[in-house]
Amino acid sequence: MKHIHSITGIKYVPKTYLIEKGAILAFNKSIIYDEQIQCSNHELKTPPTFTRYLIPGDLEQPIHNPYSNRLDGSSEWKYFIDINIGDTITVSGDISEVKIRNGSLGEMCIVTSKLIYVNQKDELTCTQFSTIIHYNRSPNSNINSSDKRYYNTSKNNEIYKIADLDSLKVGDNIPEQLKQPSTRQLVMYAGASRDFYQIHYDQQFAQSIGFPKVIVHGALKAAFLGQMLTNSMDQSAILDELFVRYNAIDFEGCEMICKGTITKIIPSNIDKKIYCDIWIENSDGITTTEGNATITIR
Repeated sequence: MKHIHSITGIKYVPKTYLIEKGAILAFNKSIIYDEQIQCSNHELKTPPTFTRYLIPGDLEQPIHNPYSNRLDGSSEWKYFIDINIGDTITVSGDISEVKIRNGSLGEMCIVTSKLIYVNQKDELTCTQFSTIIHYNRSPNSNINSSDKRYYNTSKNNEIYKIADLDSLKVGDNIPEQLKQPSTRQLVMYAGASRDFYQIHYDQQFAQSIGFPKVIVHGALKAAFLGQMLTNSMDQSAILDELFVRYNAIDFEGCEMICKGTITKIIPSNIDKKIYCDIWIENSDGITTTEGNATITIR
């Protein structure tokens, strides 16, 4: 049995999924937080972070993991071909890097996995780098959360599209999106993504490891930023890359504002590449999540 510090290069057992409408619909509902969504097969699109649902098999070798807790560190996707209803997707990959660091959580084992998603035609649909932070936390090491709650739920799903993509320029802002995920929404996302770590829905468990309440999934925050991008652009825009790093914890019920700005534009004869910085601020104005995205406009 290998120690988690020495697992670089170990492969995951490949796993194959049939992509069903219900899985895509549930994933969309958990992000938008609207159980009334009904779409035809033609209208229903896989969200940018849908591959979090497509979990690989176990590692090919058993490992010894002495760390009791974990947090999302970062996520990065590169997109090549859409995943659609009826596709058969095989996910494979390996542990690409393991780093040991010391910080506010004590000793941390930072494990990065590279995952590859291939469809039934042997076409690469996307890749994902997922970083998980493993650590041990004393129940006495408490983390505070903001008590500011606004419950502006009517604004959570308002969509503001960029009126003219051709007129975009460096410095333009992407329309903001307000999120305020409840425990119920976190449970919906846990089911849709199959991430059932209790820290996201079990208040007693979260408090037992030093948190005042359950915390928002890092991958759900990435999904919120992906939703902000896709909501603001029309169908001529294609998301090529999405990178998100989770700098600080967001708790259920607290306000989160998704923001973005255009940092670079590279035009060509057939399309235009748009580079964006994206981030999430909490109600205190602290950036808890940040990253970047690349979009092609044709």
